[in-house]
Amino acid sequence: MFKKILSSVLFLAIAGTSAIFAQSRVALHHEGQVTIFGGAAPFADAYNAAVSGDTIYLPGGSFAAPAAIAKGIAIYGAGHYPDSTAVTLPTSVTGSVLISEGADNLRFEGILFTGEFTFIYNQKVDNVVISRCRINGNLTYNGTIAPCENHQISQCVIIGTVYFNNLQGSTITNCIIQGQIQNGNSLVISNNVVMFDGTYTPCQGCNECNGSYYNIKNSTVINNVHLRRASAVSTACIQRDCAGSTFSNNLIVAASPNFGDNTVSGNYLNVVANDMCVNAPDNVFDYTKDYHLQDPETYLGTDGTQVGIYGGALGYKPGAVPSNPHFSSATVAPTTNEEGKLNVNIKVIAQ
Repeated sequence: MFKKILSSVLFLAIAGTSAIFAQSRVALHHEGQVTIFGGAAPFADAYNAAVSGDTIYLPGGSFAAPAAIAKGIAIYGAGHYPDSTAVTLPTSVTGSVLISEGADNLRFEGILFTGEFTFIYNQKVDNVVISRCRINGNLTYNGTIAPCENHQISQCVIIGTVYFNNLQGSTITNCIIQGQIQNGNSLVISNNVVMFDGTYTPCQGCNECNGSYYNIKNSTVINNVHLRRASAVSTACIQRDCAGSTFSNNLIVAASPNFGDNTVSGNYLNVVANDMCVNAPDNVFDYTKDYHLQDPETYLGTDGTQVGIYGGALGYKPGAVPSNPHFSSATVAPTTNEEGKLNVNIKVIAQ
């Protein structure tokens, strides 16, 4: 299987002779056979030809999203961190991504999504994995009456707000989240860096403040780092309208946050925001910042590993390199030799 994947990836790399990488080539794997798509819309064309259970490989470059995704396929990109995609360029999917019924067992990995990422209103989609991706818009589960279940969102960067209205029984772990986390039921929210600051308004019972978590019910919120820098941090909210949840071993700026009607234990309070991570001076994500803890042995989670994205069962992978074969270097001769051959030296590392 690795040889088949590697062959496809190498083809995508050297299909063109005028550039190192042919960014318009997309590979579709179906029952052991590989089909390469080019043209104006190769991602959409590969998706239209795919059936549930197939795999699509997107090289570095920019690709328009299909109109909607309703198949249980795996879609791998080359990654989104600049330092880990220097050879390939990042893989970007442009436009809004819509997920609808029929997409059970869908998987995304190693892709930068430039727009909104939305599960269509009240359409149930189960067993979805979103891993090592970046979402520049909101991540939204629309609806309330047909909740999606068993989703795993891990090692992602999410710039917008996360709306879990139509999601339950799922996990969001080891992610960097710039926006607020809203709604949802029976979730595990663990080992993330949550940056949401919001506007703090002093209030009775904290009913008018914007907490990092809003209306999260019957969930487990543990081992997270909160880079909230609200002006009135001594009593700033960590949550609003959450109930039946557990907040444990979280790193929090506030000295006496209002946890509401929830179970609370082991949280690290009154920690100066600038003393949390090695280099995270504000609440805006940037690839140049370092989200390792300054004191990882001091702030331990419920499982005995450090809190934040580098703790837990599977810590954040540097560069968010996806699990498909990854290019670490490439040298392609500018012209063919006397025998008409093109000298290519490519180093690929299995993940």
